[in-house]
Amino acid sequence: MELGALHAIGIVHLDGRQQITITAHYISTFFNVNLKGASVSELTSGSHYPEVEYVH
Repeated sequence: MELGALHAIGIVHLDGRQQITITAHYISTFFNVNLKGASVSELTSGSHYPEVEYVH
């Protein structure tokens, strides 16, 4: 099943650019937390993207 089909039937609610933006943000934040010592709250807060749900 193509991603376009998943988007059409409502399984994927984000377009490709938004998915890439969110992924890049969280990858960058992950490395900032683990390599540069940034606060873990930067990684767990969902204030940047309301469509992301943090599950722990």
